[in-house]
Amino acid sequence: MHKQPRLYLPLEFDPGTDAQVDWGVGQVIMNGETIDVQLFFMKLPYSRRTFMMAFPSQKQEAFFMGHVQAFAFFEGIPQRISYDNLKTAVW
Repeated sequence: MHKQPRLYLPLEFDPGTDAQVDWGVGQVIMNGETIDVQLFFMKLPYSRRTFMMAFPSQKQEAFFMGHVQAFAFFEGIPQRISYDNLKTAVW
């Protein structure tokens, strides 16, 4: 049986044009108790700079606050933001 070759599309990004947003899950210890948290990530693919912030949920308020804090961290707003199947990005 022959293996199919792995196909990929190389992506190139210009400085300041793109950001990618996604959620992840992490754990923190608060008052000796391990708690699951939702991690908001925004990455600038050209520079690979990444912003991450923990929230108690993935509600829209956290989604919007994550953007505001990421823009402040990066000291600017990219021209385009890509989302990977985020429920909070869809109305």
